[in-house]
Amino acid sequence: MFYKWGKSVLPLLMIGALAINGCSIGPKQCGVRPPVSDGVVVLAKRGKSYGALIPRKQRLLPDSLEYEWYYRSDGKGTFRLQERGSFRQGVGRGIPDRSKPGLAIRFGPFFIGWSGHTDGEGFLYYDRCAGERVSPDDLRLCVTKETDIQRIDATDPKWLYKASPVDPGVRASRHK
Repeated sequence: MFYKWGKSVLPLLMIGALAINGCSIGPKQCGVRPPVSDGVVVLAKRGKSYGALIPRKQRLLPDSLEYEWYYRSDGKGTFRLQERGSFRQGVGRGIPDRSKPGLAIRFGPFFIGWSGHTDGEGFLYYDRCAGERVSPDDLRLCVTKETDIQRIDATDPKWLYKASPVDPGVRASRHK
Protein backbone atom coordinates (compact mmCIF):
# COMPACT_ATOMS: atom_id res chain seq x y z
CA MET A 1 0.00 0.00 0.00
CA PHE A 2 2.76 2.49 0.90
CA TYR A 3 4.51 1.67 -2.37
CA LYS A 4 1.44 2.73 -4.41
CA TRP A 5 0.90 5.87 -2.31
CA GLY A 6 4.58 6.83 -2.32
CA LYS A 7 4.83 6.28 -6.06
CA SER A 8 2.00 8.73 -6.80
CA VAL A 9 2.84 11.37 -4.18
CA LEU A 10 6.61 11.51 -4.63
CA PRO A 11 6.48 13.45 -7.95
CA LEU A 12 4.12 15.99 -6.35
CA LEU A 13 6.47 16.44 -3.40
CA MET A 14 9.39 16.98 -5.78
CA ILE A 15 7.47 19.63 -7.73
CA GLY A 16 6.49 21.30 -4.46
CA ALA A 17 10.10 21.40 -3.33
CA LEU A 18 11.05 23.01 -6.64
CA ALA A 19 8.34 25.65 -6.21
CA ILE A 20 9.51 26.43 -2.66
CA ASN A 21 13.17 26.53 -3.62
CA GLY A 22 12.26 28.49 -6.71
CA CYS A 23 15.36 28.91 -8.77
CA SER A 24 16.89 25.46 -8.83
CA ILE A 25 16.51 22.64 -11.28
CA GLY A 26 18.11 19.78 -9.42
CA PRO A 27 21.45 21.01 -8.07
CA LYS A 28 21.79 23.66 -10.81
CA GLN A 29 21.00 27.32 -10.22
CA CYS A 30 19.20 28.67 -13.30
CA GLY A 31 16.74 31.21 -11.97
CA VAL A 32 16.52 34.93 -11.69
CA ARG A 33 16.58 36.07 -8.07
CA PRO A 34 14.58 37.50 -6.38
CA PRO A 35 11.18 36.41 -7.72
CA VAL A 36 9.54 38.85 -10.15
CA SER A 37 6.36 40.63 -9.02
CA ASP A 38 3.26 41.27 -11.09
CA GLY A 39 3.45 44.57 -12.97
CA VAL A 40 7.27 44.83 -13.14
CA VAL A 41 8.88 45.22 -16.58
CA VAL A 42 11.40 42.51 -17.45
CA LEU A 43 13.64 43.19 -20.45
CA ALA A 44 14.90 40.46 -22.77
CA LYS A 45 17.65 40.50 -25.38
CA ARG A 46 18.69 37.95 -27.97
CA GLY A 47 21.07 39.07 -30.70
CA LYS A 48 19.83 42.47 -31.83
CA SER A 49 16.23 41.78 -30.80
CA TYR A 50 14.90 43.48 -27.69
CA GLY A 51 11.76 42.53 -25.85
CA ALA A 52 9.87 43.25 -22.68
CA LEU A 53 7.35 41.32 -20.65
CA ILE A 54 5.15 42.37 -17.79
CA PRO A 55 3.84 39.49 -15.67
CA ARG A 56 0.19 39.75 -14.70
CA LYS A 57 -1.86 37.34 -12.61
CA GLN A 58 0.92 34.99 -11.51
CA ARG A 59 -0.52 32.15 -9.43
CA LEU A 60 1.08 29.30 -7.53
CA LEU A 61 -1.70 26.73 -7.21
CA PRO A 62 -2.21 25.81 -9.91
CA ASP A 63 0.77 27.36 -11.68
CA SER A 64 -0.65 29.95 -14.05
CA LEU A 65 0.52 33.19 -15.58
CA GLU A 66 -0.76 35.94 -17.82
CA TYR A 67 1.61 38.54 -19.27
CA GLU A 68 1.93 41.44 -21.70
CA TRP A 69 4.77 41.24 -24.21
CA TYR A 70 6.58 43.56 -26.61
CA TYR A 71 9.46 43.01 -29.00
CA ARG A 72 11.29 44.47 -31.94
CA SER A 73 14.12 43.07 -34.04
CA ASP A 74 15.55 46.30 -35.52
CA GLY A 75 18.01 46.90 -32.65
CA LYS A 76 15.92 49.69 -31.12
CA GLY A 77 14.52 49.34 -27.63
CA THR A 78 11.45 51.55 -27.20
CA PHE A 79 7.84 50.43 -27.18
CA ARG A 80 6.01 53.76 -27.15
CA LEU A 81 2.46 54.22 -28.39
CA GLN A 82 3.55 56.63 -31.15
CA GLU A 83 5.89 53.93 -32.54
CA ARG A 84 3.25 51.22 -32.61
CA GLY A 85 4.02 50.10 -36.19
CA SER A 86 7.70 49.57 -35.35
CA PHE A 87 7.26 46.74 -32.86
CA ARG A 88 4.95 43.86 -32.00
CA GLN A 89 2.95 43.48 -28.83
CA GLY A 90 0.36 41.21 -27.32
CA VAL A 91 -0.80 39.28 -24.31
CA GLY A 92 -0.08 35.67 -23.49
CA ARG A 93 -0.53 32.88 -21.00
CA GLY A 94 2.10 30.52 -19.70
CA ILE A 95 2.31 27.36 -21.78
CA PRO A 96 3.53 23.94 -20.59
CA ASP A 97 7.29 23.54 -20.96
CA ARG A 98 8.12 19.88 -21.46
CA SER A 99 11.86 20.41 -20.98
CA LYS A 100 11.54 21.45 -17.30
CA PRO A 101 8.99 21.94 -14.55
CA GLY A 102 6.77 25.00 -14.74
CA LEU A 103 5.48 27.00 -17.67
CA ALA A 104 7.05 28.97 -20.49
CA ILE A 105 6.65 32.50 -21.75
CA ARG A 106 6.90 32.73 -25.53
CA PHE A 107 6.91 35.78 -27.79
CA GLY A 108 8.97 36.69 -30.86
CA PRO A 109 12.41 35.07 -30.56
CA PHE A 110 12.06 34.70 -26.78
CA PHE A 111 11.29 31.51 -24.84
CA ILE A 112 11.58 32.03 -21.08
CA GLY A 113 10.96 29.45 -18.34
CA TRP A 114 8.67 30.44 -15.46
CA SER A 115 7.38 28.89 -12.23
CA GLY A 116 5.12 30.28 -9.52
CA HIS A 117 6.49 31.44 -6.19
CA THR A 118 3.44 32.99 -4.52
CA ASP A 119 0.29 34.59 -5.88
CA GLY A 120 1.60 37.73 -7.55
CA GLU A 121 5.23 36.54 -7.84
CA GLY A 122 7.08 34.05 -9.99
CA PHE A 123 10.55 32.91 -10.96
CA LEU A 124 12.00 33.40 -14.43
CA TYR A 125 14.72 31.10 -15.72
CA TYR A 126 17.81 31.83 -17.77
CA ASP A 127 18.73 29.52 -20.64
CA ARG A 128 22.06 28.87 -18.92
CA CYS A 129 22.57 27.67 -15.38
CA ALA A 130 25.40 28.75 -13.09
CA GLY A 131 28.69 27.35 -14.41
CA GLU A 132 27.46 26.77 -17.97
CA ARG A 133 29.21 28.55 -20.82
CA VAL A 134 27.39 31.61 -22.14
CA SER A 135 27.39 32.49 -25.85
CA PRO A 136 26.69 35.90 -27.40
CA ASP A 137 23.31 34.79 -28.82
CA ASP A 138 21.95 33.36 -25.56
CA LEU A 139 18.80 34.81 -24.04
CA ARG A 140 19.67 37.65 -21.68
CA LEU A 141 17.28 39.04 -19.06
CA CYS A 142 17.16 42.26 -17.05
CA VAL A 143 14.59 42.73 -14.29
CA THR A 144 13.80 46.41 -13.83
CA LYS A 145 11.94 48.27 -11.11
CA GLU A 146 9.88 50.04 -13.77
CA THR A 147 6.16 49.46 -14.21
CA ASP A 148 5.54 51.72 -17.25
CA ILE A 149 6.72 50.34 -20.60
CA GLN A 150 6.40 53.84 -22.09
CA ARG A 151 9.31 55.04 -19.93
CA ILE A 152 11.75 52.33 -20.98
CA ASP A 153 14.42 52.22 -23.64
CA ALA A 154 15.82 48.69 -23.58
CA THR A 155 19.02 49.91 -25.26
CA ASP A 156 19.87 52.34 -22.43
CA PRO A 157 23.31 51.37 -21.03
CA LYS A 158 21.90 51.49 -17.49
CA TRP A 159 20.34 48.06 -18.09
CA LEU A 160 22.50 45.03 -17.31
CA TYR A 161 21.48 41.91 -19.24
CA LYS A 162 22.50 38.54 -17.81
CA ALA A 163 22.44 35.08 -19.41
CA SER A 164 22.88 33.07 -16.19
CA PRO A 165 22.78 33.68 -12.44
CA VAL A 166 26.59 34.13 -12.31
CA ASP A 167 27.04 35.93 -15.64
CA PRO A 168 28.61 39.37 -15.03
CA GLY A 169 26.25 40.61 -17.74
CA VAL A 170 26.48 43.02 -20.64
CA ARG A 171 25.25 46.58 -20.85
CA ALA A 172 22.85 47.47 -23.60
CA SER A 173 24.11 49.88 -26.23
CA ARG A 174 21.97 52.46 -27.92
CA HIS A 175 21.14 51.92 -31.58
CA LYS A 176 22.77 54.54 -33.80
